[in-house]
Amino acid sequence: MSRIDRKYIERLQQLQKDNDDVEYIHRMADMVLRDILTELSYVELVEEYDKVDKWYA
Repeated sequence: MSRIDRKYIERLQQLQKDNDDVEYIHRMADMVLRDILTELSYVELVEEYDKVDKWYA
């Protein structure tokens, strides 16, 4: 597993350890996935995803 992969996995694991608020965790996990896609140069995909209405709760 690459160092980059580990970084994102650790962020997701830390979110789960530090928070009980499922809505918050979900929102932050979405941000992690956005960061991964951006790092992989899927900027246009992230921009379109950001336009999608989201419902947490």
